[in-house]
Amino acid sequence: MSTTTLPPATRTGTPPQPAAYRHVIAVGGALAACAIVAWGLIVPGPFDWQLSLPQTVEGGAEAILLMLALALLQAVPGQSWRLALSGAVAALYLRRHGVDAAVLLTVFYLEFAIALGAAVQRAAGAGLPRSIEDYLRCFLLGLAAWSVSAWSLSAFGQGRALDLRYLSLLLLIPALWARARPLSLHLWARSQRWAWGERALFAVLAGWMLVLYARTEVAFSFDGLWYGLRPEDVLTADGSVFDALALVSPVHYFPKLYEVFLLPLSGLGDASALSGVTILVLGLIALTSARIAARLGIASRRAQLALGALVLSLPALANAALEPKPDILCALALLLAWLFGGDWLLQRRPGDLAWALSAAAIALSSKLIAVPYLGLLGIALAAGWRACAPSPATTPAATSQRLAWIALALATTAAAFVMARTWLLAGMPTIGPDPLYKLWTMLGFHLHEPAGTMTWATPQQWDQVPGLILDWLLRPHRMEHIAISWPGNVWLWLPLCGLLLRNPTQHSAAPAGAYRLSGAALALCGAVLALGWQYHARGSDGNYFIVAVVAASTLGFAFAWRCAGSARAPRASLLGIVLLFAAFQAGYAFVSAAWTPGTRAFDLDFLRSPRDLRQADEEALKSATLQDIAYFLRARDHVARVIGCAPFRPGVALPARFEDLPAITLSRPEYTRNPAAVLAYMRRFGIQYLLLPRPDPDKPETVHTADDDLCKPGQGAPAGTRLLIESTRFRLLEPVPATAAH
Repeated sequence: MSTTTLPPATRTGTPPQPAAYRHVIAVGGALAACAIVAWGLIVPGPFDWQLSLPQTVEGGAEAILLMLALALLQAVPGQSWRLALSGAVAALYLRRHGVDAAVLLTVFYLEFAIALGAAVQRAAGAGLPRSIEDYLRCFLLGLAAWSVSAWSLSAFGQGRALDLRYLSLLLLIPALWARARPLSLHLWARSQRWAWGERALFAVLAGWMLVLYARTEVAFSFDGLWYGLRPEDVLTADGSVFDALALVSPVHYFPKLYEVFLLPLSGLGDASALSGVTILVLGLIALTSARIAARLGIASRRAQLALGALVLSLPALANAALEPKPDILCALALLLAWLFGGDWLLQRRPGDLAWALSAAAIALSSKLIAVPYLGLLGIALAAGWRACAPSPATTPAATSQRLAWIALALATTAAAFVMARTWLLAGMPTIGPDPLYKLWTMLGFHLHEPAGTMTWATPQQWDQVPGLILDWLLRPHRMEHIAISWPGNVWLWLPLCGLLLRNPTQHSAAPAGAYRLSGAALALCGAVLALGWQYHARGSDGNYFIVAVVAASTLGFAFAWRCAGSARAPRASLLGIVLLFAAFQAGYAFVSAAWTPGTRAFDLDFLRSPRDLRQADEEALKSATLQDIAYFLRARDHVARVIGCAPFRPGVALPARFEDLPAITLSRPEYTRNPAAVLAYMRRFGIQYLLLPRPDPDKPETVHTADDDLCKPGQGAPAGTRLLIESTRFRLLEPVPATAAH
């Protein structure tokens, strides 16, 4: 009788595994992908000096100890003891960095938005949130409901920060009436049912978010200081977000849904109170990516946590989360449109489509970069509607359908308010991007002065694309903006790793194509944006590609996970590789945001004031000898409007709407071509004050220069102005009436 010899793995019941050398290649390749980038950043690159600073070395060691302690404490028996000890360690770290109050305030504010959504959900007859998807829907719903209320109030001239605080307190009543379980407690309770290793990884991720809070005390970006940290002065100083700004830069006329959402937290003198909300929204992105991964076939909780670590640590996301800017919220809304759009393709339920459209409306109201992403996502969903076979749909409850349409109505109303503001102030529905701007002008719209515009992109030089791709992947130090907002290279390595670890004898069924198709559209859009045009900075900014990178990483990880099959060794290697990339990315983000490394050198000072921004402003004004001028402006009965020439940091610290002449020149050069044009611009738009430098032979480099003579130290006061107050290095002037000037 003949016998058939079976492979050893089949005889023993163990799944066959790839050869050991493939594991070595996969791990070695991941190490090389990280090491090449690190070498370029440290040896010839810009971060060599930063690694020797005490705030980097000692602050980094403290951050590692925090995450390690939180992980080890998850082995303590008893939920109460784990919660108490973890809370004590976290509180100690946060108090030393002066962000404990900011953490409590921002967590409360985010939970308030979710509870407000739950109140709308309960009023519509639906149940309270029970799953992660429910909480994500409640956040969208609460944000839309709050925005409609706030923008309606602002339309009646009551849109200052204080007004919106009163509004939020009023809306707190229905939020408490909903009696929804807070998301933070929901996540904690779920994590306590996990194995120790999973709880430990979850604690590490929570610890990393606390480190990001500590980073907000030291890392201030250009855009954040320019307008993000002062919405109470820039947006609503005159009482309403619809009031004329008399500002030139187009950034002031972009969609401002997120900035208005942060207004109740502004004016407190604490940057972390604003940026902390963005960090929490980043956490929602990690939750969303985990839920998308589940739909892509990743059922392992440990794998979903590893993907969350990958997302939270990417410098393009982690560094953008330190700013009170809408990039992270826009990315979250686009990912939710992917999630709900895929649900619609799979189930063909109208409610899922309504939720996807609601997320799309929030994305468009947050940042204009959503336009191309939503365009390709819409094409993918339309193609998927014909190409993807739906699964047997369950009949949704009438209340859930009604809730979806309520969400869509609120989100589109909020979007209409946001677009109406731009239309009212700038004369067209959007002030960019370039294709839309050209479309509006073709349709007869005209840009209202003084709002300016500029060309953001130029045609690509295709012979430079290969070098651009290589620099993106392995040499970010060669690109000024990408160096501090790197989108990573793990998204490319993951599918390659999957092919290396693939087991040809095992086949894991691919998930529904609905999610893969729409996710691929988002990733493709990022590639088109990155390579199709040239930007002012080579490689553009990493925050433009957040959605594409998250989509590509999620799809790549799902592909690699399926390729690894059910064998333990390949999946262990894959998880190890993902955590290796996450650790490297976290280290990169820790030293790079806003070109500011680390947190603080070690000390035992636990009395740090949370009002860091106010202190930093005062120090900047003092360094530029602008204290007396600032006191003069602060004594006005309204927020003053000032243009002029000053160093950037003291200029934005002035208690005024300040815009410097070089920035005006970029968008409206006719306003600054000579002193007479500057004065005509001031008189025309009611700009009260002109700030100009005095001779400063000791520090001439501290003052911005422009082609116009007004920005050169030592020039006399322009004709038609009179002196109000002066300091050692600056003078504040006001234009005299035109009749008096003659």
